[in-house]
Amino acid sequence: MFGSPGNFEGSTPDKVHVYLFAADVAPRSLDISLQQHLLTVAGERRVTAEEAVDYYRKERFDGAFRRVVALPDDIDSDQVEVTRRAGMLHIAVEPHRFPCPAILPRAGLLGGVVGAALLSSQLPGQLAQA
Repeated sequence: MFGSPGNFEGSTPDKVHVYLFAADVAPRSLDISLQQHLLTVAGERRVTAEEAVDYYRKERFDGAFRRVVALPDDIDSDQVEVTRRAGMLHIAVEPHRFPCPAILPRAGLLGGVVGAALLSSQLPGQLAQA
């Protein structure tokens, strides 16, 4: 029987969170990768079943699985945290942290040549020559 563990996703202001139900999945069988904004989790789950029992319903999957989750475009693939607790796999990814743009003062605030030099990226001596 082929199946896939259930998952749910969410975000906080500082991270994107993905939770997968991974009970009975051996940690060595897990393969977690993140390329661009696609998170892929693959693995194998082995559930021992009674041989003498004739099942008419089996709600737990057994075998290999692969799950691909699309994450927001602005994630930082170098900032990934993976934890596992009580059969739950938690993957947290931080967004890119872009530096704040510099705020340039207007020429009038600093006055004359200094303010104009900051705005035009020229030194005061170069302004006099211009």
